[in-house]
Amino acid sequence: MPGARKYFEDVDVGMHWERTAPPFTRERIVSFAREFDPVPMHIDEAAARASYFRGLIASGAHLFAVWRRVNFDIYADLNLAIIAGAGFDALRLRHPVRAGDVLTLRSEIAEKVPLANKADHGLLHSQETMTNQDGAVVMTMRASCFVLRRPQSP
Repeated sequence: MPGARKYFEDVDVGMHWERTAPPFTRERIVSFAREFDPVPMHIDEAAARASYFRGLIASGAHLFAVWRRVNFDIYADLNLAIIAGAGFDALRLRHPVRAGDVLTLRSEIAEKVPLANKADHGLLHSQETMTNQDGAVVMTMRASCFVLRRPQSP
């Protein structure tokens, strides 16, 4: 159950949270890829073994989707007053993800930007890092979102 609502003023640069996603399975890797990214190295075992990666790997789109779910859960647990996402920068896929991998997301507030022309909200930038069970970094990016400021009492 989330605690009290948190606003732009309640987070500081350097604050961070971690959460682990459910394990990747062969079935989920293939199912996601068949629908959204049907490249042979994501859906065909033989083609994947013959590829540069020498085996089936999850799609980058799948990693992003898992990131989104885990990131949503982190901020929902915090009860952060997010208005909407504002964008993503420098998304990097750094290490292949395979069946059996368990990923952990670390989301760290990297920058707070008060918006002079918007007194009711500010902009948060976070550094997002996903690692596997062996500590290998599999994905990084910078995410931005608009967050409500604490309401002023009349």
